[in-house]
Amino acid sequence: MIPSDRTQLRLAMRQQRKAIPESIRNATAHAIARHLSRALLTKGQRIAVYAAFDGEIDLAPIVRLAKRAQCNVYAPRIVNMRARTMEFIELATRDSYKATSGYKTNRFSILEPRSNLQRRIDPRLLDVVLVPLVAFDAHGWRLGFGAGFYDRKFGFLRRRFRPKPLLIGVGYEFQRVPRQTPSPWDVLLNAVVTERGIQCCRR
Repeated sequence: MIPSDRTQLRLAMRQQRKAIPESIRNATAHAIARHLSRALLTKGQRIAVYAAFDGEIDLAPIVRLAKRAQCNVYAPRIVNMRARTMEFIELATRDSYKATSGYKTNRFSILEPRSNLQRRIDPRLLDVVLVPLVAFDAHGWRLGFGAGFYDRKFGFLRRRFRPKPLLIGVGYEFQRVPRQTPSPWDVLLNAVVTERGIQCCRR
């Protein structure tokens, strides 16, 4: 039974996600990379990714494919914790996140860029944003960790007249839940990609 309370749902999904064996986690990451590469990767595409933690799906495979396709790849960096604001910085290396001099861990223990900071991008210029999630429904509702960084950053999309960026949630199929009622501040996803493929959301 899926909990109706958001706090309970968040806890249940996180526990189930962290229990996934490493072999299945890796296979899912590569399957998702293949789905996204077939549909999205073209030269010059501006793609935002995230650094996986807490059992989230690793985006290193899609980052490698995106670099090979000559896409521009960006990663989030927290600017103001109290205001829950972040910015997107172009990745300086040809690979995904690594614990090297170019990256640091923030207070959530998530890797983020600490160099190349002048290479930030206006979020309205991004083409695709790959968004982490804890749960989702078929209509684009997304349950995150509750901090609100993505909803604040992409709040301009609630006005519905902008065609981009496309927000694509990344998760496992088991994280799908029955239809939920979004809060007024929630920014809906355009699509979700799981091990089964990319599924457009029914607005």
